[in-house]
Amino acid sequence: MKKIFQAHLIILFLSNVALASEQRIQEDSYRFVGDEIAMNICAAALESKSSIVAEAKRLHITRKSLKDVTCNGQPLLDFATASKLIVGSKALASAQ
Repeated sequence: MKKIFQAHLIILFLSNVALASEQRIQEDSYRFVGDEIAMNICAAALESKSSIVAEAKRLHITRKSLKDVTCNGQPLLDFATASKLIVGSKALASAQ
């Protein structure tokens, strides 16, 4: 009887581990890959900060939701500022 009980506990434990790992894989595979809304907001951030606002209005995104969007692992406004500096430095380098 004791061995049957132990066998049931082991099976129960292993099934929970398998289920938890499957859920973890599903969570990790999303990460805004192919999320058109996030991609549109990030593309707007490459243009200007005012285009972020216009795109957010077009997509009906609230300010609170907009704060959760990240582009290349950066907050939205940091990404917009950094990309503007990079684009500006490329233009400056090509003008010289």
